[in-house]
Amino acid sequence: CYIQANGIIAADNWFTNPNFTFDLSRGHTAMEFHGDSSTIVDNNTFWYTQLPTLIVSSAKDHKNINITNNHYYECNYIASFDPGLYNQRNIDVSHNIYQSTKGASTIVPIGTSSETAKIRDGFTFTHNKVTTWGNTNQRNHLFDIESDYISSLTIRDNEIAGLNGYVLYLAGQIMETGVARFIIEDNDLDSLGPTSGAFPNAPAFVFSAHTLGTMQALSVSRNKLQNTGAKNYSA
Repeated sequence: CYIQANGIIAADNWFTNPNFTFDLSRGHTAMEFHGDSSTIVDNNTFWYTQLPTLIVSSAKDHKNINITNNHYYECNYIASFDPGLYNQRNIDVSHNIYQSTKGASTIVPIGTSSETAKIRDGFTFTHNKVTTWGNTNQRNHLFDIESDYISSLTIRDNEIAGLNGYVLYLAGQIMETGVARFIIEDNDLDSLGPTSGAFPNAPAFVFSAHTLGTMQALSVSRNKLQNTGAKNYSA
């Protein structure tokens, strides 16, 4: 489903691929949207789909993006915010259920270092349930900020369990056009990170060691940390 329009609503759809073969090279994108004033993806179900939703800002600044109330089963990603020419503001990813043993390296990818300078501002990830117990693919983070343009990211009131990576992996360059603020609070986090390894690759919930860029604030507060998977946290 490919749409370029001013104001997109995709709601109450069902995408399924019962003969899905897990292969990162094959694509399997259900929705690709190029919008400007707003894009709403609400109450859809995705089964065995590598990339359920791809958001690209190719024509104008993208002012409002809402990925809400969707159910993902055996998908690589929740949504990808890919390279484009324009800013993306007020991005809300909330009240989604993601259950997968095939999660890719980053479940919510944000751009690449090849992008032109831009702002991603007001990115909120709230009230989602993300579980990847039994992931057989690879180490997977929820957010991986290594060479991404982002000004603010809030991760709040989520249930996240079984990742082979971190809630936030922050390394390399913060390529923000303003200042970067990260808030991680009131989440229920269980057994995140790889099963073993030496620092900095030992199990952890949050990894923050960026090399370039400006991080104005990092707040990690009021989270519930569990380890029902009995991982060996060495740092």
